[in-house]
Amino acid sequence: MVEKMDANSEQGNFISANGIEIYYQEFGTGEPLVFLHGGMGTSQMCRPVTEVLAKHFRVLSPDSRGHGRTKNTVSELSYQLMADDIAAFISAKNIDSPFVCGWSDGGQIAIELGIRYPGLARAFVISGAWKEFSEGYLQGLSNIGFEAPGRIDLNKMQEVRPEALEKWQMIHSSQGSEYWKDLLSAISGLWLTPVVYENEDFNRIIDPALILLGDRDTVAPVEQVVELYRLIPNSELAIVPNADHSLPGSERYVEIVLDFFTRQSAMQGEN
Repeated sequence: MVEKMDANSEQGNFISANGIEIYYQEFGTGEPLVFLHGGMGTSQMCRPVTEVLAKHFRVLSPDSRGHGRTKNTVSELSYQLMADDIAAFISAKNIDSPFVCGWSDGGQIAIELGIRYPGLARAFVISGAWKEFSEGYLQGLSNIGFEAPGRIDLNKMQEVRPEALEKWQMIHSSQGSEYWKDLLSAISGLWLTPVVYENEDFNRIIDPALILLGDRDTVAPVEQVVELYRLIPNSELAIVPNADHSLPGSERYVEIVLDFFTRQSAMQGEN
């Protein structure tokens, strides 16, 4: 294992895992909690959430493969591969049974971890994730210029989401001023290639899990999330009123996450 400090961030480190150098930030002390950010984001963008969680836990927030300072070595991204990255990250850090909280793409990665690595985590918060693509999800991507895997209308995206393009260029600039376009191309394949699950797959998530969603989330319809809750054996369900896919930006999100992990910590401490 090779771990080194990032000269550009006093709290950032790189660690070798699954054939790549994973950049991560770490805050707080206590029981370990791995926080997984959403697609096209970075660990830095999660600071408002992770800094609150770090008052109660030792929080580790990695940049996903291809995002931020973590480079990508393959031509196609998949949630399975990104879950392998996180499992290898947890092993490389020698973390025993961390809590795992994932939002959006991070939530999908958490689902894959639960299915493919039973017992790896003490408990999961799976937020803003889905069972299958919905019409609203696909239409939303089309509306901002995602046409097909590897095909993006940047002019349309510039017209409807100029602030997003500016942000993506900035937060991924460590890999080059034009790298964000490469990441967009890779992410289009991830976002537009259906992940096929069988109901039995979700039955394999044996670790305690909280399924968390805003009631106005067009990416992950409430009906799908209720179905996930029914399929995952040891799960809880929280639907936040008047909240959309930007749920982690609300105080209620952190309150719910803290409540769940604190209860899980207490329950397991009694065993």
